[in-house]
Amino acid sequence: MLYAVLTLYSRVGSTHLFALLHVGCPDLDQTTVWFCLFIGFAVKMPVFGLHIWLPEAHVEAPTPVSMLLASLLLKLGGYGFLHFSLPFFYKEKSLYVLCAFLLGILGVIFASGSALYQFDLKRIVAYSSVAHMNLALLGLFSLNYLGITGSIVLMVAHGLVSAALFFLIGVIYDRFFTRSLYYLGGFATIMPIFAGFLLFFMLANMGFPGTFNFIGELYILLGLKTINEGALLGGVFGTLLSATYSMWLYNKVCFGKLRLNPFPLIQNKETKN
Repeated sequence: MLYAVLTLYSRVGSTHLFALLHVGCPDLDQTTVWFCLFIGFAVKMPVFGLHIWLPEAHVEAPTPVSMLLASLLLKLGGYGFLHFSLPFFYKEKSLYVLCAFLLGILGVIFASGSALYQFDLKRIVAYSSVAHMNLALLGLFSLNYLGITGSIVLMVAHGLVSAALFFLIGVIYDRFFTRSLYYLGGFATIMPIFAGFLLFFMLANMGFPGTFNFIGELYILLGLKTINEGALLGGVFGTLLSATYSMWLYNKVCFGKLRLNPFPLIQNKETKN
């Protein structure tokens, strides 16, 4: 990003957004500058191939930091694309859109599939965040009103839902000292109110009709319909996988046998006595 900004300054003589929009970027440097800015925003979003840091960061971070990271910091990448990349680089958009669509489709499918193979609750929600943000990337580069509106709605909805899911995972960890699905189950019998909240936000995470996520995903798919059928199919397949891992996680946590003693501290005290 620093290299792109310095290049723009050397060519235009200013880093003010209005000046850059008025003068434009020379054709000679446009592709280089665009890809440099794209990489910077893609790491923050995160886009497929540059997303590896996010699951690790969520696993190591405490609950408040995970909530802040998912609800606000990831949206800076989408803001950068929306505020800088889309309005500024108005020439040769076909190359840029093709690259964004390819990475977005791979990100939606790969992250959703990876969530099905995880057993750490934070990793599952982290890969879910990657999938949703790559779907938002597809909406942004659909370059039409429906797709961009859906992307903005989905980013706002994802910020609320993912923060709530990380909060609920923090509730589990504070009480049972584990986030592994190997040791969790049967919460609907001992924590019914918690199970109700988890169900609501899991339905929102999978884009259930009537939730905020559903509106964003629907607008994105409608925007992709008239632009690229491959991107549309990738988005639809990603939403189906989202429903799969969301319901799988909820079933593992809230139903079945209670695998973990709900009162580990009390049991330890009784054993000592």
